[in-house]
Amino acid sequence: MHDAHAHGSTVIRPLLHEFVEDRATWDIYEQFLWGPALLISPVMEPNAVTVDAYIPDARWYDYYTDEYIGIRGKSTTLSAPLDHINLHIRGGYILAWQQPANTTFYSRKNPMGLIVALNDTQLAEGQLYWDDGVRIDAYEDGAYLLTSFTAKQNVLDITVVHHGYTDPNNLMFTEIKVLGVNTNVQQVAVLQNGGTIPSAHVLSYNSTTQVLKITRLQLQLGQTYTVQWN
Repeated sequence: MHDAHAHGSTVIRPLLHEFVEDRATWDIYEQFLWGPALLISPVMEPNAVTVDAYIPDARWYDYYTDEYIGIRGKSTTLSAPLDHINLHIRGGYILAWQQPANTTFYSRKNPMGLIVALNDTQLAEGQLYWDDGVRIDAYEDGAYLLTSFTAKQNVLDITVVHHGYTDPNNLMFTEIKVLGVNTNVQQVAVLQNGGTIPSAHVLSYNSTTQVLKITRLQLQLGQTYTVQWN
């Protein structure tokens, strides 16, 4: 939404917007992307329990299992029971999330986290725009917080790009999931201002799914950090 407002990009976009060189995407109208990183393959036929989907040539992870699906540049049939919408995360992107609640007033108080979906070269990037959620001209007035996330190999940099707003809810990133980690991880370090800071985090690494999960973090929104795993 921030990119669409500030730079004129699209929010909901057809596959050809991201994969224009792939002729197969030009005629697809029953799948779509949310931004550049989320591929949605909905069921459009009544009573169907599967959906035929085209998976563009990139590294894609199943949103629900965090696993690399191993399909690229071809069509496939996906299971689609009534309670399941097929959603895939594109490698190379970092998504911020927040635990939900019944209203945005309450959800804005909840812990936050990051999904780092590494691409084939172990890189990923993303941004988070944050303001008070009420002010009409927050961006124009500079009353917002913009944070960038950059992952390279085994390092994640969290950098504050614009600091024009401080959230009163003491928000923190409490969990980071890194998808596509191809080496066994034994330890994680959190650094700030060039030095390691104390952290009571807990890490788990699944060598089968290649998912690194770091929980019990306390990384304050609006501050700069570096997270390293080895």
